[in-house]
Amino acid sequence: MKHVRRICAVLLAAVVLLPLVLLCVQAFVPPFDALMISTGSEPLRLLPVPFSAEQWQMLSAQSAYWQAFWNSLIWTVGACVVQVIVAFLGGYVLAKYPARWCVAIAGLYTLMMLMPPQMTLLPIYRVAYANKMLNHPMLLYAPIAFAPFGTFFMRQWLLRWPDELTEYLRLEGGSSVKLLWYCLAPYALPGMLAPRYTTTNRHNWKKPVTTYQDYKGTSTLTSASYATLTESGSRAFYGNYNFLATLKYNFSGHDLKLILGAERNTYDYKYLMAYRQVFNYNYDQIDVGEIDNMDNSGRRYEWAIQSYFGRLNYNYKERYLLEANLRIDGSSRFNKSNRWGYFPSVSGAWRISEEPFMQDVKHIIDGLKLRASYGTLGNQNLAGGDAASYYPTTQNLAMGQISMNDNIYSLVTLNTLANPDIKWETTTMLDVGVDFSLFNKLNITADWYRKETKDILMKLDMPLGIGLNAPYQNAGKVRNTGWEVSVGYNNQWRDFSFGVQANLSDVKNEILDMRGKTSTSGVLRNQEGYSIGSIYALKSLGIIRTQEEADWVNANCPQFKETVQIGDIRYADIDGNNSIDENDKDIVGSTIPRYTYSLNLNFGWKGLRLGLLFQGVGKTDGYLNTYYVMPSNQGGTFRKEHLDWASAENPNGKTPRLTSANKNNWYDSSFWMKSAAYLRLKNIQLGYELPKSWMHRIGLNSAYLYVNAQNLFTVTNFWDGYDPEVGYGGDSSGDFDVVKLGSANNYPQVKIVTVGLELKF
Repeated sequence: MKHVRRICAVLLAAVVLLPLVLLCVQAFVPPFDALMISTGSEPLRLLPVPFSAEQWQMLSAQSAYWQAFWNSLIWTVGACVVQVIVAFLGGYVLAKYPARWCVAIAGLYTLMMLMPPQMTLLPIYRVAYANKMLNHPMLLYAPIAFAPFGTFFMRQWLLRWPDELTEYLRLEGGSSVKLLWYCLAPYALPGMLAPRYTTTNRHNWKKPVTTYQDYKGTSTLTSASYATLTESGSRAFYGNYNFLATLKYNFSGHDLKLILGAERNTYDYKYLMAYRQVFNYNYDQIDVGEIDNMDNSGRRYEWAIQSYFGRLNYNYKERYLLEANLRIDGSSRFNKSNRWGYFPSVSGAWRISEEPFMQDVKHIIDGLKLRASYGTLGNQNLAGGDAASYYPTTQNLAMGQISMNDNIYSLVTLNTLANPDIKWETTTMLDVGVDFSLFNKLNITADWYRKETKDILMKLDMPLGIGLNAPYQNAGKVRNTGWEVSVGYNNQWRDFSFGVQANLSDVKNEILDMRGKTSTSGVLRNQEGYSIGSIYALKSLGIIRTQEEADWVNANCPQFKETVQIGDIRYADIDGNNSIDENDKDIVGSTIPRYTYSLNLNFGWKGLRLGLLFQGVGKTDGYLNTYYVMPSNQGGTFRKEHLDWASAENPNGKTPRLTSANKNNWYDSSFWMKSAAYLRLKNIQLGYELPKSWMHRIGLNSAYLYVNAQNLFTVTNFWDGYDPEVGYGGDSSGDFDVVKLGSANNYPQVKIVTVGLELKF
């Protein structure tokens, strides 16, 4: 393992040093070639061909260069080394010494970091002038070496070093020097910055290909008649910077802990694409194609969020617990007037089992706690987070070109209004719960909660005469109310052990406010008074079984101006106008599960282990109207179920009449909706741990043989052949993480059986 780490370290160092190597290599190419490489006319080469030292000869002739080079090198390396050493030693003292003055100095360092560097220039100059050090090298090192940033940052990182490890090392005879050099120094190095940079480049070259279809040699183009080239590149920079300060204070059973911190996250993205077709030469370079067949595009967006947070924890003799939080976030995505959001939260608990009057029954009730919490959170990811909505508070301009009078003109147009008053979406949550434990074997946890999200961004209706798309507005409000109960039991009788963990939860989702507006995508609908993603369709009254019923529908309530027959679906007249059309659609179901449950069972006897995990949903609706159920509509394959279709000859058939001449049975309706409730054996594992006496004889610590199976069976009334465990909600807006309602890409989950052997040496 040591050699693997060394190899990885060497490879990482090689990757990091590669840009420096390339820079040094380019110094050995001829001056003219270097100029061509810098302009992009020639590619960057790993090895200089031809090799030339002409640039070095020209540079070495200038004595000022070498003086400047050595001055920069000495100052950069020296200042970094001195600052790391000073910051490491100072941070260790402020972090691990218990003296109160260390806390005061750490707070002073925090205040010094708030001071702009420009404010220190005049005091440093006056001190240097008074001590005749204006031209002394120490003047360059001192401001960097004793900067508060390094010491503060190192202190916060070393606070995480366990004091128990320090005591252990001292007991083993380790000195302070060894502790600093071999333990704390390697531990402290990774804790400074966390930036991340990604880049992607794509080169897509398509050439026309000919194939010969017959023996006579007649050729036919099987692709485009011209070559095309698409070059695209993107880069993204993520920056994350954290600062944390902790204060602890204990007195007479009271424990106080205060955490103050700041965080900054930045994101910068840039994309460029170039396209060309009709290439005169067989070169896949973007500048070789015809000028009349080219296109390019690009985009760039960035955002930043600055956060300040604090947490206060109070604990009195493990009986009374209190926690208060305050988070202040500022986002660049909002206008200055609404940029900052304030999100407080508070939680408290009373451990009744720790009270003196409960000690007599401690052997029975070993745990009893009442708790409650209330808090708010903010959301700055606007409108799904797509690039076009990163700044909905500013005007979005569309740029393009038009041709008029044989001339090309560039245009800039305004397509969408902006709303400078957009602010944070906020979520408020209230939770009340109880934790109960008996005999150190039975554990019960119960929670009730209410969660409200307001100021949800929406596009409200506006007059068409304005001629622009509607802007986003803070208008929506959603509430989730639910409860959750968890029961666990564990016990052991000699060699036999048993454990069970059961969970049951319920949630009711309701849209409280959409300013009277509705949002529909396919058969999914958001509407006030109903849950998000409700099923919006016609209400089915079943299949028409008699000719009298068909005649009555055709005469009194025609459906979509179609003539219905025996075997067709009958729909409810919701609006009461004696005619069935799109206006008769209504909310007929919900895709959000009401009841979710799970059951985990574990058995053990000596070295034998058996575990089972059941999970399921008790109340939810699923919808399917694809080629499985409508083969006549979408050209799907007929299944065995379709043989029993209703008609005049078979009026009691299970499926609607199959026809391609009438669309009555193709409309979205509750007929195609079924309960998506299910019970699934998610996982089962049987294993046996071989006796340790056997393993020790062959030099092993332990060996565990097991068989694991997943998704063995599912109990459901959903459409046969399709999986009810589906997160519906995908639509054309770009939500590809869920399944589009009504589609048939929710196939049953794969059954997996695994046989394994775990060996420990």
